[in-house]
Amino acid sequence: HVLLALGLSEDLARSTLRFGLGRFNGPEDVEFAIEAVAAAINKLRQFA
Repeated sequence: HVLLALGLSEDLARSTLRFGLGRFNGPEDVEFAIEAVAAAINKLRQFA
């Protein structure tokens, strides 16, 4: 609902990913997330 309040379309707001970082996360955690999301996107593109 926050993204909708910011003016994003419903389709765009419902197709976003949210990541939370805390003080115990480091650069290696961010790199892991990037690689995991990229791999998932590549896998999903095989179905398109």
